Amino acid sequence: MLLILFISFTSIIFFPIAIVLWLVTYPFDRQTHLLHLFTCFWASLYIWSFPPWSVSVTGREQIDPKQAYIIVSNHQSVVDILVAFTLFIHFKWVSKEEMFHWPLIGWNMSLNRYVRLRRGKMSSVRGMFVPVRNICAEAVLFTCFQKAPDPPPVNYDLLKKVLSFSQNAWICRSYRLS
Repeated sequence: MLLILFISFTSIIFFPIAIVLWLVTYPFDRQTHLLHLFTCFWASLYIWSFPPWSVSVTGREQIDPKQAYIIVSNHQSVVDILVAFTLFIHFKWVSKEEMFHWPLIGWNMSLNRYVRLRRGKMSSVRGMFVPVRNICAEAVLFTCFQKAPDPPPVNYDLLKKVLSFSQNAWICRSYRLS
């Protein structure tokens, strides 16, 4: 209950800041780098504020910010999403459409230009590749969590043609979906 109150309180404070930041920076930051960094801070605050949740990031320096990547990870809980934000690197999420309807947090997802996916609709999965192509052309990370143990939300046969397997994540470096 305390966590829900904390998230609600901080969202009421941070979303108006996100709107102002978006309005001020959008003319020169169409990829929403600054807004995403603010969103990383906002999400990381939940990790930092709860002592049982501790995150240590190593290897961040190996990520080339000028390179486009796709990372598909196995999504175990909502904490996985918060942990990814602690990287403080620019990336875009693919998220189920319902998340975008959440007040404040979902609206911030829209401001950040994260990608919507209608689960169970193959046309939505195929349609997802249009914004993904644009995201990768902008050389930003693109993150798609597979919710375990559900089937993957993307066509792995297609991804295998352009991706290489690395431990638990599919990672793509400088490719074009065409």
